[in-house]
Amino acid sequence: RNVNLLPNVITYSESISACGKGEQWQHALSILEAMHSHALVPNIISCSTAVCACGKGSQWLQTVGILELMRGGGLVPSVITQSAAISACGKAGKWQQSLGLFWAMQNQTLEPNVIACSAAIQACGSGGQWQQALDLLAVARSSALLPNVITY
Repeated sequence: RNVNLLPNVITYSESISACGKGEQWQHALSILEAMHSHALVPNIISCSTAVCACGKGSQWLQTVGILELMRGGGLVPSVITQSAAISACGKAGKWQQSLGLFWAMQNQTLEPNVIACSAAIQACGSGGQWQQALDLLAVARSSALLPNVITY
């Protein structure tokens, strides 16, 4: 029996997700790029899973690039996607980029959650930016975000 099964956005997104779970960010990016060659437009899920895959690999530059790709395509990153990018930047020692992404959330009408705030605080702490970390903690408190053990 000869069945022609063509991959679609869902199968590509699931493949990207599997690569992320396997910490294979390079393959996740390759799959995201392959979507274009098959005339498929990445959606919010395929882009978000690619951001998360790259975030797990501390690939801050790739996460920021995917966020820009998303915005250029009219997709609005979710709080989870943005948090993954903030965390990736922090893990790579790029506290300025983490802060920029955190503050950009509010410009995009995204309400930062405790995960995003904690990731930005960790990035500042790792970068020796204690004053910035304290400022973010104050923002968390004033925004009624309940800081957790990671935040402190």
